[in-house]
Amino acid sequence: GAVDGLRDATTGAFGTLFRDTGQQLRPNVTEEGESLQMAINDLGPGLLGARDYAAIREDGVIGPKTLAAFKRVLSAAGPRRMTEAMGRNLGFFMFDTPKVGRRSLLHPPIYGTASANGQNFAEI
Repeated sequence: GAVDGLRDATTGAFGTLFRDTGQQLRPNVTEEGESLQMAINDLGPGLLGARDYAAIREDGVIGPKTLAAFKRVLSAAGPRRMTEAMGRNLGFFMFDTPKVGRRSLLHPPIYGTASANGQNFAEI
């Protein structure tokens, strides 16, 4: 449907995990909106091809560009895969150590093979 429908569905499903109902730091900017955008960007290039997918801004604002990208990626990914990607980004499926390049709102991304305390990040 419309942008408002996607925003309302996302906020209704996940908004109370981050704040009391109706409270936002900035209008239309939400953690769940950012997680949705992260999931879209995580899945888009692999499913649609890096040349055919232009990443959207991960700013937490669900607008027309997010809606258009969501529709494209959802049709290629299906609802289960989209939900799993968003759940990972929200930190629901972080039972294992984050993999190199894996992102989450709860865990910053780990890139490369730099070391921490003598361990490779991929080994932590």
